This record gives sequence, structure tokens and C-alpha cells, in this order.
Amino acid sequence: MGTKTNRATMVGFWKVAGRDKVVYDKM
Repeated sequence: MGTKTNRATMVGFWKVAGRDKVVYDKM
């Protein structure tokens, strides 16, 4: 259970980080 939650958190973090990276790259 803990591992599953951690994995979901990592995916969400990468999604946000990747999105921010694209925004900063455009700027």
C-alpha cells in the first residue's frame, strides 16, 4: 500500500515538474 501511494506521488510530481519545465522553456 505504501509503495503504491509513493509511486502515485512520484508520477504526480513528475507530471507537475514536466509541465513547469515546458512553461519555463517557452519563456
